[in-house]
Amino acid sequence: IKVEPDMTIDVTPQLAKIEGDINLPWGRIVVEELPPSAVGVSSDTVILDKNLQPVDDVAAMPFDVETNINIKIGDDFQLAAFGLKGGL
Repeated sequence: IKVEPDMTIDVTPQLAKIEGDINLPWGRIVVEELPPSAVGVSSDTVILDKNLQPVDDVAAMPFDVETNINIKIGDDFQLAAFGLKGGL
């Protein structure tokens, strides 16, 4: 995969703002099989903080995150996985 990022990241104590483009002009992704380690996250997973208390999803980040990222996939990008072959 060829990746051409053009990103700007501005961070303050209250906000992380991430903007820009990620261009993918060319790529070949071939997946023959998933590795044994490829498992999904259990629906009953609980993330704990340093005091072993459950982390509230809303309070997990100490600041807000704002993103505006455009991902542009070029004409020469192909995927082959589990019998499916196609372009993106």
